[in-house]
Formats: sequence, C-alpha cells, structure tokens
Amino acid sequence: MKYIIVDTMGLEVPILFSELLNHSDVARGYKVVAAGFVSISSSVDTNDSGYSPRYIIEVDCYGESTTLGIKSRGILDDDIIDDHLYLCI
Repeated sequence: MKYIIVDTMGLEVPILFSELLNHSDVARGYKVVAAGFVSISSSVDTNDSGYSPRYIIEVDCYGESTTLGIKSRGILDDDIIDDHLYLCI
C-alpha cells in the first residue's frame, strides 16, 4: 500500500491508497510532507486475564515517492498512521 502525509491547517493527516495509483495523482492540491509505502499488520492479545482482548496494529512506513521526490519519515509516519487507525477501531 502507498501513503502520503499531508499538512492540513497545521495538522498532519495520512492518506492510504493502492499501489496502482501514483503518489502525484493522489497528492494533487495537498501540501505533502512525507510519502512512501506502508505495511500494516494486526493481531489480537487475548492476555488470559479475563479482560477484553486488545487489538495490536503494527505499521511500518518506508521508501519514497519518485513522482513527488519526497521520502518516508519512518517511525514518525508510523505513529501518525497508527494514531489514525486506532480512531477507526
């Protein structure tokens, strides 16, 4: 999967999309601060303690966009995407 991080009124927001699209096509009209590829995996921690299971999401951002000439910021981008994914659960 590909991603870009855009600056919207001082807030950095991720946009995730298919590898069939170019970064530059998705980025039109946005101020892009980072771009690259993202791998997302998930698991469930049942922890045997009687509490509800805990969902664990692993995000790994890497690479760069050749069409934009912008690189991934690694862990910083991981955290931004991770934070937004947890809002969806």
